[in-house]
Amino acid sequence: MPKYVKRPVTVQASPFGAKDFLYWEPWVQDGYDKKEWGYRFDPNTGHPNGFVVKTLEGDISAGPGDYLVRGVKGELYPCRKDFFEETYVRVGD
Repeated sequence: MPKYVKRPVTVQASPFGAKDFLYWEPWVQDGYDKKEWGYRFDPNTGHPNGFVVKTLEGDISAGPGDYLVRGVKGELYPCRKDFFEETYVRVGD
């Protein structure tokens, strides 16, 4: 059976947390303004406890510490913190 290796790609990403989205990169703000992603709120407190990204597969939720990623074609998607840290290495700003 053939085996495959994932091609290296460079993406932009921002972790979600209490302070992480206070200073948004322009692409994060742009996605928010276009309603490509939004906050998920705790029904008991009304405070943000994650975010939701609109994707072709439907709305996908993510929680504190997870990453908002902008892919090679400008698409946004969430990525669990553990998976992101196993898959990506920071290469610069």
